[in-house]
Amino acid sequence: MADSRQDLLKGFSLGLRTGAATVTNIALAVAFIVALWWSIVAIFSLPTFLLPSPAEVALAFFHRPAFFLQHAQVTAYHAALGFIIGNSLGVALAIVLYRFTRIRTLTMPVLISFQAIPIVALAPILIVWFGTGMASKVVMASILCFFPIVINTLQAFSSIDRDYAELFDFYRANYAQKLKLLLFPASFTSIVAAMQISAGLAVVGTIVAELTGSDRGLGHVLLNTSFRFEIPSMFVAMVLSALLGIVFFNMPRVLRYVIPRSWKLGLV
Repeated sequence: MADSRQDLLKGFSLGLRTGAATVTNIALAVAFIVALWWSIVAIFSLPTFLLPSPAEVALAFFHRPAFFLQHAQVTAYHAALGFIIGNSLGVALAIVLYRFTRIRTLTMPVLISFQAIPIVALAPILIVWFGTGMASKVVMASILCFFPIVINTLQAFSSIDRDYAELFDFYRANYAQKLKLLLFPASFTSIVAAMQISAGLAVVGTIVAELTGSDRGLGHVLLNTSFRFEIPSMFVAMVLSALLGIVFFNMPRVLRYVIPRSWKLGLV
């Protein structure tokens, strides 16, 4: 009991240090980008319609912060739902395909070909099928998350050391035991990395769907401000989109606190 409590405290302390380091690195990167942006505007005396300064973008945000934050919240909600659904279905399909080799052989070319479909071509079809409400945005985000996680999870499963796989076969372990004791623990780092990639795609997919047809979200803001030529407001929406991308990219790291301890080996 005391050992598990000590492990929990160590994990919490490590999480705080890791989180603080991540936030510090992000803050430094943002500060560098803002400084570079400001320097470019000042050196070349660029007009607002070409590139507004960070101050003008900040003023546009603080002129109506509730408006921008409400739309960002809508985009984040749709992207989060798509992220959860897409990754859950993707991992589940990868488990099935790895178990049944013949189905995997037939399915992989289809999965790879679907990745070549441009999302801007897919968005209007989803709007027709699911309407301009939440469903089309969540489906779009789910689709963009689904394919990378399926392919990367299968690749991670296939990269397991063959000696370990043969050891499990020698002891006649069933597939559920292999998943729990071998495949997931050995592949978890790769799966988390794939989830980090799909997390950014979830935000992109949601915004593209909002650009195609929506009355809420950052994509809606981008579309309307571009029509009215409100360049600083457009940049506010883009900056908020970038911040959402950063948050979503780091979101899969939370899994380290809910997975078995043996799965964390090599997890960064």
